[in-house]
Amino acid sequence: MAPRKTLLLALAFIVFIGVSGWITERAKQLDLPSDVGTDSELIGSPAPDFTLKALDGREVKLSDYRGKETVVVAFWASWCGPCRMEMPSLQSFYEQHRGKGVEVLALSIDDDPSLAQKYAEQSHLPFPVLIDNNQDAASQYHVEGIPVIFVVDPTGKVRFALEGLNPSLETVLTAELNSGGFAPPKQK
Repeated sequence: MAPRKTLLLALAFIVFIGVSGWITERAKQLDLPSDVGTDSELIGSPAPDFTLKALDGREVKLSDYRGKETVVVAFWASWCGPCRMEMPSLQSFYEQHRGKGVEVLALSIDDDPSLAQKYAEQSHLPFPVLIDNNQDAASQYHVEGIPVIFVVDPTGKVRFALEGLNPSLETVLTAELNSGGFAPPKQK
């Protein structure tokens, strides 16, 4: 084989190895870590109960879901960019699991409830949007930043928490649900 051809093959091989290594490292970065959730002190504890008004005017009480459904409690605000980016994933998760023992409650901490109303209408949010403008529920859950999600199992215990924007939110919640980590009660 000519020295030039050998050199080109060797160079192509080195480039191939480099690109393969880069792709492998990039894929590892995109993989979900095994400890995706947040180490909230509430995990394993009874979820703080709250009663809040929904945008439709009815009062919603977290404890009303006890024994019936797993509840995803999502704290957000209309002015929060990461919250807005997360909403489509939360909507998709809800639409896939609605009626299967899972409920989503979106707790808006907007000072002005009309801003939450406007965003919810524009985005066609399919789940209950509750107003926590005094941040009473947020305080009970020790919310320091948004978005933040807590998953409350049917026994009323916090089973999972996730703080900050996670582009894989729908996948993470579905994986947790499927793993039995916060499974809804068995249908009889």
